[in-house]
Amino acid sequence: MDRKSFEQGKAYAGERQTSTKRCCPSHDYTDRRMYMVTLVTEGRRKMFGEVQGRSDAAKGSAETPRMVLSEVGEAVQRCWQEIPQYYPEVSLLALQMMPDHLHGILFVRQKMKNHLGVVLKGFKTGCNKEYRRITGDVATVLQHPQQEFEQQNNIQQEPTQQKNIQQERAEQKKTQQKKETELVRQENAQHSQQQQGCQRHTGHEKGLFFEQGYNDCILLQNGQLQRWLDYMEDNPRRLLAKREHPDLFCVNFGLQYGGQTYAAIGNRFLLQHPYKLQVQCSRKLTANEIQETVERYVGEARQGAVLVSPALSPGEKAVMRAAFDAQLSTIYLSPTGFSPFTKPGGAFTEACARGHFLILAPWSERTDTQPIKRGECLMLNDMAREIAGFDF
Repeated sequence: MDRKSFEQGKAYAGERQTSTKRCCPSHDYTDRRMYMVTLVTEGRRKMFGEVQGRSDAAKGSAETPRMVLSEVGEAVQRCWQEIPQYYPEVSLLALQMMPDHLHGILFVRQKMKNHLGVVLKGFKTGCNKEYRRITGDVATVLQHPQQEFEQQNNIQQEPTQQKNIQQERAEQKKTQQKKETELVRQENAQHSQQQQGCQRHTGHEKGLFFEQGYNDCILLQNGQLQRWLDYMEDNPRRLLAKREHPDLFCVNFGLQYGGQTYAAIGNRFLLQHPYKLQVQCSRKLTANEIQETVERYVGEARQGAVLVSPALSPGEKAVMRAAFDAQLSTIYLSPTGFSPFTKPGGAFTEACARGHFLILAPWSERTDTQPIKRGECLMLNDMAREIAGFDF
């Protein structure tokens, strides 16, 4: 579907809901491409295992953060590895499992007959079956009591008895298949409801293992694959750091400061610092002027100032990046907002753990890719000015 068709159809789709699982409407998901996908367990249940180690442990040491899989986690890993058996066009490049979600990178090497969503639906269906088999949830296949008795006592049955038992087993198998078909139908119906803007049903009592839908990222830029791999490898360490410093990583909604309400991640005590400095630069600055501006602001930060900015113009971005890289204290105003599951990634994790970084979001979560408007830029700069308390 192209962007024009997508926009035309929006009027019939109900109120737009914030979602990280919305596909790119202009992309053909049967084409040759690399994807990073994220799937989450229903209700965020920690079913895949546990992360062990220390966040500050040296790489390769005995305490290096790592994921230890549960029996369910191992079964899900096997289902992932079996994807190419059903879809030979797909190669698996990486998998990182976490207690309640997984990240995977797939390479669709040639155009497929099926949409990527069909591939992942098959994977999730296999995981559902393994989950029910292991946990005994709803449609679990149970061994017939008579069969169990025979095995334990090594009893040989007469031909007529064997025939009756075979018929019973055939009926059981038929009933089981009907149950599994009904579960898949219910899963599809729930997915359709979600697409129409309805509230998501928990699905747990239906024996479903994953949440409806999935998040996907499309490889579009040089270096993006390595960033994905680094992000996935660093997932266990970030989770341990979050556990070790919960106050610095949990989203704090409803933070009041001045005349504005923010959602916050990071060291909120930076707002109490006596010397906060707004970073605001004209978009007309030359490269030399930007470098001079960077040196000036970073010099102030080294003297104890906390730099505050939405980092909108090239000069502001350069200043905030230089200060951040130098491990100086910064407050960044984000226009995109947070969900309850938002977490800082990469170097932001280290910065939050060290206590010299704070992200403030004045508006609710926004997952679309629309460019920020001029009015919003002006509002963010006004907020930075209010937080800082004075101009530089």
